[in-house]
Amino acid sequence: MSDQAAFHEGYSDIVALLSVFKSDSIIHWLLEPLAASDGLVPVANLTTKKLSGARFARLAEQMGAALSGVPGSALRESLKIKPDRSLYKSERFQEAHDRGELLVAIVLHAFFEVWVSRLSPIVKTSPGGVARSVVVEEGVKAATHLLRILIRALDYMPPVDLTFGDYLSAVLTADIQLNPNDGRYRYREVLRSSFEAFGVDPASNARTDGAWKPPRASEFTLVGTHFERMQRDPVEVFRFVWENKRALGIHPDAFTRVTSVRPVVRVSNDHTILRETVVEYIQQLTVYGSELSSLGIKKPSEMPTAKLINLFGGGTMVFNEYGLLKFHIGTGVTTDKQTDRLQSLWDRGHFAQTQSVTARIAAMHRDRELRPSSTAKGDW
Repeated sequence: MSDQAAFHEGYSDIVALLSVFKSDSIIHWLLEPLAASDGLVPVANLTTKKLSGARFARLAEQMGAALSGVPGSALRESLKIKPDRSLYKSERFQEAHDRGELLVAIVLHAFFEVWVSRLSPIVKTSPGGVARSVVVEEGVKAATHLLRILIRALDYMPPVDLTFGDYLSAVLTADIQLNPNDGRYRYREVLRSSFEAFGVDPASNARTDGAWKPPRASEFTLVGTHFERMQRDPVEVFRFVWENKRALGIHPDAFTRVTSVRPVVRVSNDHTILRETVVEYIQQLTVYGSELSSLGIKKPSEMPTAKLINLFGGGTMVFNEYGLLKFHIGTGVTTDKQTDRLQSLWDRGHFAQTQSVTARIAAMHRDRELRPSSTAKGDW
């Protein structure tokens, strides 16, 4: 699916940008054109449009060129993409790099919204303008807190076939665990609004807040497992997975393995400590094209029935400090997602390729670098 490759492209750029925005000296320099001679930033300049102006756009473009080695690549146009509900499904953003730019645009839009939100109470008491140092401080705090939220979300994502909607639900879930109340600056509300403004809805529709729904504890058994070992031993975790295969949606004929076991300690802004264990497992089921319909999966119309296909699935399990399962986030090897996945891979020529995954990723970057920049074509 196109989102997975796009997330690989966009997320690294997001981390790079927000990490730079955590530097007060850089934010101070970027604000220079907006500040008056007396050191105040006029209230009229403290809007999302003004703050995300020319210097920020130029910085993103320069960082994109430095990261990719190709002028005009990577972060080149993210700040110019305006919110539009149709963008996520449009043909314009189907290529992995372009789609990655859309993710960057979503997060940058949220960053400037949060920055303005943090400045709002100060603006009310300073109608003539706000000290440049204060604007810098609030921008650094916005970048720092937002980056922390976005990184924590990685532990609440499915290990395969992820979508931007999955990431949004992961972001909302991860932040709720440490901050049940959204707080005065409404980070979750702003992030959700920004994603939805570009056409990305939460993958979880079981809760009104868009977060993942916890599983029913009564559906799972801990018989035969030892939690202390489950915090570090993949074999012990596999025993839990297999004992609960029906509740987890594990296909009994698929090859299943636990790929990661990570004890995690999280600390909130108010120093609340949260201890969890994050586990990832992967499934692989190899079938012929002729067998897909019996699994409830629609075969691409032109795919030969004798074609051998690998179906992938898997999940992320989050356990609390008492060994109880808090979340199971994932997809089985025979879910309805597989129809879209196979069609997407077929349309992109995946099954006709003999290259390794590493070679295909390298080719994706090479093709993008050789492609004329969209700026030159005037697409924006």
